[in-house]
Amino acid sequence: MFIVDADAPGVKIIRDVPTMGHPEASFGRYGNHAEISYENVRVPEQALLGKQGAGFLIAQQRLYPGGSITA
Repeated sequence: MFIVDADAPGVKIIRDVPTMGHPEASFGRYGNHAEISYENVRVPEQALLGKQGAGFLIAQQRLYPGGSITA
């Protein structure tokens, strides 16, 4: 899992994706969900979150209530 700037070359925000909590489309609002395309995006090593190969675990910690899953 990694972080990439939204304005990095190759990043294209396609559309807002409404959710149950925010059913109205509000393109570009901070914290919303979106469909994003990544094409030939260069990601520097310092953009990596956690250890290489641990992206699935990081995602599960985000989804689990309280984030108490440990490796």
